[in-house]
Amino acid sequence: MANLSEDYQWQDGVHEWAEDEWIEGGPDGPDNIPGRQLSQRAQFLAVWSLYNGSLSGSASKEVHKTIRQRIQEGTITIYNRGIKAGGLITKQGTYRAVLASAATIFCKGVEMPWAGDGVGVIVPPNPGGAAVVHFTYLTIDVSQNIALNITPAGAVVPDGGIPLSRINVPAGNTAVDLTGVTITDVRRLEAAWPLLVNSLAYSSVALPFVMLDTNYSVHLDVAGYAGGWNQRDGVYAKEKAANGFKIYADGTLDEVIVQWKALKMVL
Repeated sequence: MANLSEDYQWQDGVHEWAEDEWIEGGPDGPDNIPGRQLSQRAQFLAVWSLYNGSLSGSASKEVHKTIRQRIQEGTITIYNRGIKAGGLITKQGTYRAVLASAATIFCKGVEMPWAGDGVGVIVPPNPGGAAVVHFTYLTIDVSQNIALNITPAGAVVPDGGIPLSRINVPAGNTAVDLTGVTITDVRRLEAAWPLLVNSLAYSSVALPFVMLDTNYSVHLDVAGYAGGWNQRDGVYAKEKAANGFKIYADGTLDEVIVQWKALKMVL
């Protein structure tokens, strides 16, 4: 005795035996038609359930993983700001402090002068057994007040901060001054901004799920920004990898909020 043959398709109806219809078995026999139709409906619903997560197990997980890999989206912000001139960080001679020279910065689509910081910020001592790293950076508040800051040991510059220097404090460095401490310039220096820019602002996108390959498309939409719309040039995706890509902004707008969608719709 054989099993009914089955297809993964939805049947619009189920055969009803007529009063004068002969009962006959076999692959095409009338008495097997309703069972086959119901079985095909069940197979169709089973596959549909896998796609919609109503069934558990590894098959469902793999289907959902594939779907998530092919259609991914999110939002990032690109901070397009830096230094036109100045903003050098130097040691204060007799204390554990660093000073910042006067600077011209670009931020929120405009140039801003800054008088510098002659008081400076304190570099904490490091009594530990391993070197630590701090960063100095500028922040701009809603009233466009500019301030010099330093990160905690091991922390990175927060979003929107303008990096100035990296400070390496050796293990056991607890002197009253900064002898032995190394300062490295990390400014994004663009002397001819906005006419000429050497390094474009960008943000890296880490995809939530690794794409099947790098042959996918990225669609971008600017949802917000600081600066005038006439300053906008464009945003675009580059350096695509299976696990992420970069979005660049080549205009003068700042705080550019970009909604992105990565699609892999071909085999």
